[in-house]
Amino acid sequence: MSAEDQERRRLRKEKRKRTKKQRKAEYKRRCQTRLKRIAELRKIWAETPPQPGDMLDEHAACLLIGGTKPIDPSTLRRRYSRPIKIGLQGVRWPFENLQADRERMNSTNSEAIPAE
Repeated sequence: MSAEDQERRRLRKEKRKRTKKQRKAEYKRRCQTRLKRIAELRKIWAETPPQPGDMLDEHAACLLIGGTKPIDPSTLRRRYSRPIKIGLQGVRWPFENLQADRERMNSTNSEAIPAE
């Protein structure tokens, strides 16, 4: 067994040992960092909104799709187009793909509502 495999096993064991309280604290911390990033993006986008050709990170993509109320990252990954890998752990969503997905979702919602 290689040293990398041993390290992975050790990390998995430590993760399992975390208490519920620790997991809740970590979740809160991640939510706070997400909200800070979204606030930064709103300030930036007030001056210069994203343009076609831009590659958006997870928080920016959630904000773009959700508008005033950003969607959850799990919803983004489940319902919208797949991200493009830009590194070992980095992914980005092309602006054009998100716009097309948004239009597709809006058109399916308008079709579901009967016209009066």
